[in-house]
Amino acid sequence: MIAKIRDLSIGRKLFIAFAALILTVLIVGGVNRAQLAAIRSGNEMTIHTYEVIRNLRTLLTAKVDQETGLRGYALTANPSYLQPYTAGQQQFADRLKDLRDLVQDNPAQLTRLDQIAAASGEWNRTVAEPLLAGMQKEESRAAALAAFTATDGRRQMDLIRDEVDEVQNVERSLLTRRSDDLEHALSTAAGVTIGGVLLSLLIALIAGWGLVGSIAKPINAMTGLMRRLAGGDTAIRIEGLERRDEVGGMAQALEVFRQNTIEADRLAAEQAAEHAAKAKRTATIETLIADFDSNIAEVLNTIGSATGQLDSTAQGMSGIAEEARSQATATAGAAEQTAGNVQTVAAAAEEMAGSIQEISRQITHSSQVSDQAAAEAARTNETVQGLAEAAQRIGTVVQLIADIAGQTNLLALNATIEAARAGDAGKGFAVVASEVKSLATQTARATEEIGKQIQAIQNVTGDAVGTIRTITGTISDINEAMAMIAAAVEQQNATTLEISRNVQQAALGTREVSANIVHVTEAAGETGKAATQVLGAARELGRQADRMKHQVEGFLSGIRAA
Repeated sequence: MIAKIRDLSIGRKLFIAFAALILTVLIVGGVNRAQLAAIRSGNEMTIHTYEVIRNLRTLLTAKVDQETGLRGYALTANPSYLQPYTAGQQQFADRLKDLRDLVQDNPAQLTRLDQIAAASGEWNRTVAEPLLAGMQKEESRAAALAAFTATDGRRQMDLIRDEVDEVQNVERSLLTRRSDDLEHALSTAAGVTIGGVLLSLLIALIAGWGLVGSIAKPINAMTGLMRRLAGGDTAIRIEGLERRDEVGGMAQALEVFRQNTIEADRLAAEQAAEHAAKAKRTATIETLIADFDSNIAEVLNTIGSATGQLDSTAQGMSGIAEEARSQATATAGAAEQTAGNVQTVAAAAEEMAGSIQEISRQITHSSQVSDQAAAEAARTNETVQGLAEAAQRIGTVVQLIADIAGQTNLLALNATIEAARAGDAGKGFAVVASEVKSLATQTARATEEIGKQIQAIQNVTGDAVGTIRTITGTISDINEAMAMIAAAVEQQNATTLEISRNVQQAALGTREVSANIVHVTEAAGETGKAATQVLGAARELGRQADRMKHQVEGFLSGIRAA
C-alpha cells in the first residue's frame, strides 16, 4: 500500500492530501449542517412551544376576563362591566383557533383543546348566558343572580384551567426534550467541529509528513546529487529510480544526466587524447618536414654542385676535344709533310748518287718531323687520357645524381603516404609529392641518358687512346726507320736497295699515321659532340633541380600553412 502511494504522482499525492482534508471538512460541514438544521428546527419548535404556551396563557386570561366581567356585571348590573367579558370571548375564540393551528400535528393536544372548548361552551351555556338573560329585566335580576351564585361555574373554570395546565405541561415537557435535543445538537456540532479540526490537523500532519518524506526529502537529496554531479562527481548513487512518480522521473533524468556526463567525460578524454595524438602527429610531421627540408636542400645543393661540376667538366671536355682535334690536324699536316719527305727521300734514293747530302738533310728533317709527330701523338694520348678520366668523373657524378634522384623518389613516396594519411588536409601535399616524384623520375631518366652518353664517350675515348698508341708505335717505327736510313746513308753505295725499301715502308707508315690522325680527328669531333650533349644535360639537370627546389619550397610552405 505504501509502495503504491509512493509510486503515485506528486499531483495525485497532493490531490489525495487535499481531498482528505476537503472530505474531512465536508464531513464536518455536513454533520454541522445537519446539527444546525436540527438546532434550527429545535429553535423553531421551541419558539412554537413558547407560542403555544403564550397562547394558552392568553386563552386562560381571556376566559378569566370573561368570568371577571360577568361577575362585575352581576354585582353592579352595569353593562360597562361586560366589556372584559365581550373582549374575552373574542380573544378566547382567536387564541383557541391559533392554538388549533399550532398543535394540529399533535392529536393529543388537539383533544385537550377540544376539551377546553367544550368546558368553555358549557360554562357559557350554564353560567354566562342565564345570567345575561336574567339581568336584562329588573324583576328577574335577583333570581338570575341567585342562580349565578348557586351554579357550579367554578368547576368548569377549574376544568378549563386543568386542561390548559395539561396542555402547558405537555408543551413544557416538549420544550425540555427539545432543549435537550438542542443542547445535544450543539454539543454534537461542537464535538464534530473539534474532531474535524483535530482530524484535519492530523491529516494535514500525516499528509505533510508523507509529502515531505516522499517529495521534499527526495527532491532535496536530488538537489544535492545534482550539485555533486555539476561538480563533476559521477560516482553518485541515485535513489528512487524504481519510483513511478515525478521524483522517480527526476531520478531517472538525473541518471541520464550522470550517464551523459560520464559519456561527455569519456568523449572529452578521447578528444584530449586525439588532440594529443594530433599534436604529436603534427610535431612528427613538422620534424619530418624539417628533415625533408634539410635533406632535400642538401640533395638540391648536391645536385647544384654536381650540375656545376658537370657543366665545368663538359666545358673542359669540349675544350679538350677541340684541342685534340687541333693537335690531330697539326699531326695530320706533319704526317703529310713526312709523306712528302719520304717521297723526296725515295726520289733522292733514285738519285742518290748525285745528292747524298740532300738525302742526309731530308732524313734528318724526316727524323725531326717524326719526333714532332711522336710528341704530338704523346700529347694527344695525354689529352685523350684526360678526356677518359673526365668521362669517368662524369660517370661518378651521374651515379651521384642517380642516387639523389632515387632518394628524392623515396622521399616523394613517403610524402605521398603521409598525405594519404592526412586525408583532405594532405591533398596539396600529395600533389606536390607527386610532382617531386615526377621530377625525380625525369632526373633519373636524364641521368640514365647522360650515363649512356658518357659510356659512349668512354668507348670513343678508349678507341682514340688505342689509335694514338698505334700512331705512337708507328712514329717509333718511323724513328727506327730513319735511324736505319741514317745508317744506310753511310753505306749508301752498298745498300741503295735497302734504303729504297725502308723509304717505301716509311711511306706506308706515313700513310697509316695520316689515316690514324684522321681517326683521331673524328674521335675528337665525336668527343666534342658528346661534351656538348653532356653540357646540355647538365644545364637541363640544373633547371630541373631549380624547378624541384621551387616545388619543394612551395610544398613545404603549403604544409606549414595547413
